[in-house]
Amino acid sequence: MTIAVIFALEAECAPWRSRHDFHAVSSNGSTVYEGLIGPVRTRMALCGVGARRARELLDVLCAGNVDALLAVGLAGALRDPYACADVIVARRAQSVASGSSVASDARLVEAASRCGAAVVEALLCADHIAGRVDEKRRLAAHGEAVDMESFRILEEARRRGIPSVAIRAIGDPAGEALPLDFDRALLADGTVSLMNLAGQAMRVPSRWPALIAFGFRQRRAVRALAGFLDRFIPSLE
Repeated sequence: MTIAVIFALEAECAPWRSRHDFHAVSSNGSTVYEGLIGPVRTRMALCGVGARRARELLDVLCAGNVDALLAVGLAGALRDPYACADVIVARRAQSVASGSSVASDARLVEAASRCGAAVVEALLCADHIAGRVDEKRRLAAHGEAVDMESFRILEEARRRGIPSVAIRAIGDPAGEALPLDFDRALLADGTVSLMNLAGQAMRVPSRWPALIAFGFRQRRAVRALAGFLDRFIPSLE
């Protein structure tokens, strides 16, 4: 069995990747890493924020036989029951812009639930980072959490006939605004400019306590996600 896993950013996958002996197997425009999670051959790659080159990435990541694809990473909660570091699995990923949706594979959803993920109906996928509380409240009428990649990734998996699922760890709660404007820090390749974020932080020292607390919560969330993947992926064998 071969499982493909897609994160947006290095910071999301670093705690998980550091636990395993991944090695690069392809760098044809997109670096793909491969290793064993328990008995399961696992391939992993980064798509960048927004997964703008999802089609090209899946061409490389899913070359050969892939039995399932996981869209994983962090998400923002849109409703109060979901707290930082909660792991969720979505029955469907839905584009905010178009209203179109792609269903996760029902068997993968069930397997994720057995491993401790909370099942949600809809994971919304926006074209920008939903960092304001008022925007989160508006989106909450349509879904439980929001990210920027899952819809595009699941849509590409569907085109290829690959069973897929969206799994996320909550990085920020519904009632909390992000401490910085992360949209301003996004680069064309889908990575985040740390220099831009540092500049924003330096200009507003009053935000430093919130920023430090936010960083701790993000690290806790990605560690929770790493632990979940170590339970979930071997269970698929």
